[in-house]
Amino acid sequence: MSRRYYLDRYTDEIVPCDCTLEGWAAWLAKGGENDGSDWSFEPPAHGTEYKASVIRFGADITAERLLDGTVTFTPPLPSGVGFAALRYGAGAGWSADDILDAGSGAECLIEQLADETCPMLERGETGLLAIGFNEPDVLLRFELGEGGTPRLVFAGLVQ
Repeated sequence: MSRRYYLDRYTDEIVPCDCTLEGWAAWLAKGGENDGSDWSFEPPAHGTEYKASVIRFGADITAERLLDGTVTFTPPLPSGVGFAALRYGAGAGWSADDILDAGSGAECLIEQLADETCPMLERGETGLLAIGFNEPDVLLRFELGEGGTPRLVFAGLVQ
């Protein structure tokens, strides 16, 4: 399982870097895009804090829509899933249009995957789902370590 961090100040429909603590630290230390765009800025001072949302990704799950319209998951869908996204293929990404809200569990995903008016999976089709768990928002602090190496460290939970 991996955790991905999304800094509120620099995340919209796209993210500018790898969403790891290391990726964000390196990007921030460069002054963002450093190209005059909306995401260009002076590198942050040591101790600057950022609010971030956190998503923990679990192992992918195969969803299959049987010929009778039933949807099954292999392995079974774990509890607490916040969302799922229908991948382009193994190890590949997904379209923003293919993100499914799993707020009420497996039934919610099944309804979206098998919606007869706009099914994401046709009868007899299988698809690979990335599974995400929403974690509490955190506060991250930018620091310059030995030799000026940038890093983001956990500073607490956002209340």
